[in-house]
Amino acid sequence: MRPVRLPVSGQIVLLRPLTGFDELLMLETPREPGRDGGLRLAIALADRVAVADDGTPLSGWHDRTMIELDTILLRLRQAQIGDRVRGEVTCLAPGCGERVQVSFGIDAFLD
Repeated sequence: MRPVRLPVSGQIVLLRPLTGFDELLMLETPREPGRDGGLRLAIALADRVAVADDGTPLSGWHDRTMIELDTILLRLRQAQIGDRVRGEVTCLAPGCGERVQVSFGIDAFLD
């Protein structure tokens, strides 16, 4: 299990690798625009993969800051895919259409 220090509480949590069931959970959970489905999915995933450093289950993600949940999700992504995040979008402003590229490392972002 990989140790992660949460940035606000300072708590050390351990993350276990994702299983096929976790991946199915992410793929099959409906996410409707304007709803909190994405947040429910993030909390469900954190509940499944994160435990306190003494091995006890964690809960209460609704009572933590969003950055602590985001940190868990970014560290999971880093473990599964790698440190580099890359994205590309097209500007939707009228008359623009410019392509915008973003690239950053998760370690650098969280620091």
